[in-house]
Amino acid sequence: MRPIVNRSNAGGPVADSVEAGPARRDEALVALREQLGLDASCSDDDLLTAACRRIDALEQAGRQSDAEARVEPAIRAGKLTEALRPWAVTLALRDAALFDEWVKSAPVLIPPGRTDPPDPGERPQRTLHHLETAARAEYHGHPELKLVTSEEAYVADAVRDHEARIEK
Repeated sequence: MRPIVNRSNAGGPVADSVEAGPARRDEALVALREQLGLDASCSDDDLLTAACRRIDALEQAGRQSDAEARVEPAIRAGKLTEALRPWAVTLALRDAALFDEWVKSAPVLIPPGRTDPPDPGERPQRTLHHLETAARAEYHGHPELKLVTSEEAYVADAVRDHEARIEK
């Protein structure tokens, strides 16, 4: 009985037939050399070694990606800080079940809904109270202003100037 084989060629030249002859084997080796970026003079042993290394690197990248995907929800939930990310990824790589168990029992370090600090380039809108307090402090910090105006007039002028700048 002949084996059932996927003939869609989705897997490349190697996936065409189980009963590949020497010509088909050579085509597969040439294709593998091209994929790995090796020249035609490399031996079959070197080719297989390079293929194993590539597979190992891809598997490691997949494990790293999976570990980071496990850690991200824990950070969003507030159970990890950014400073703990490398430790958490290492634990998730070493033992995913242990990391999941830790996440279930870990306390929330950063409550959800926290606010980020304001952008340094963005000036917050001053309230009337803050504006008056700042104007009074400036008035008392410059004794020569007492010779020219009163404290109430100076504060009222600061409020008018602020409101005029907002309207522009």
